[in-house]
Amino acid sequence: MFFMRHGQTTFNEGLKHMGCDPQIHDAPLTGQGKKQVTLAAQRFGKKVEFILASPYTRALETATIAASILNVPIVVEPLVGEYRQYSCDYGSPVCDLEKAWPHLDFSKVDKGTWWLPFPEPYASLKQRVQSFREEWGYQDAADRTMVVSHWFFINAVTGAYIDNAEMVEERV
Repeated sequence: MFFMRHGQTTFNEGLKHMGCDPQIHDAPLTGQGKKQVTLAAQRFGKKVEFILASPYTRALETATIAASILNVPIVVEPLVGEYRQYSCDYGSPVCDLEKAWPHLDFSKVDKGTWWLPFPEPYASLKQRVQSFREEWGYQDAADRTMVVSHWFFINAVTGAYIDNAEMVEERV
């Protein structure tokens, strides 16, 4: 599997400039973040069959850009969501996500408050990683799957420390 971290967000930018949580819920990508994702997807030289994406706005925007360049569908997968620590880790209601991305299937995402409790216990993140491995790691297309997710989830699966719009390949 190929794991891609979402591009730079308004939260990332605000945190860098303010030095503290800028209180931006479900932060979208910045213009720079969109450029990062476009370049990363254009340079990506592997064949993938689909993209698994976290239901957070930043991941869905990243997946949408990458999917349009790679010409593959997107599957929304809550298991690869963010590890709840900051204001940006409050998600958007499914009805809002469905309006923004009407072509995507949000049936795996709870209709209520689908994002995780604050703060998420680390044991919960490890359980999500295990559930992800059990559900997706044995798929025939596992080696042709891109996962668009977040720093903490990608680190928990791969051990990698990656920046915005960077990728790492890992067998799960």
